Amino acid sequence: MLNQVLVAGHLTKEIVVESVGNTCKTRFSLASQRDYVDKKTNKRETDFVPVVVWGQGAEYLRDHANTKTVVLIKGRFTVESYTDKNGNKAYSQYVLADRYGGVEILANGVFESSNNTAQPSTQSSFDDFGEYADVDISNEDLPY
Repeated sequence: MLNQVLVAGHLTKEIVVESVGNTCKTRFSLASQRDYVDKKTNKRETDFVPVVVWGQGAEYLRDHANTKTVVLIKGRFTVESYTDKNGNKAYSQYVLADRYGGVEILANGVFESSNNTAQPSTQSSFDDFGEYADVDISNEDLPY
């Protein structure tokens, strides 16, 4: 079975990274607008998607992203169950970013990826053959 999620949107708050054993993680929400425009209000609805990122992806977001940044998360939809303080069964649902390459930043025409070991790239991305190609994207081109 396939459980793969791609979600893009703006961070709703600054990234806070917490230590967990020998690694770290962050939890945040992405504000992602739907393509559908309501004909009565002429507005798009926004979904607030909960996301969890572990390890280097969390540190990368802390160091390179802010609330004006458009972030792309690649991962899987996760549902966890637990018992709340009243003894009731409760559920937590979120997108868990892939450990390697699950976080990318798209902002001001710059493509950056958490699996890069070099400095952030400047207006480049990989083309179909794995070579760098120029990318011309501005925030006005994005539907958010």
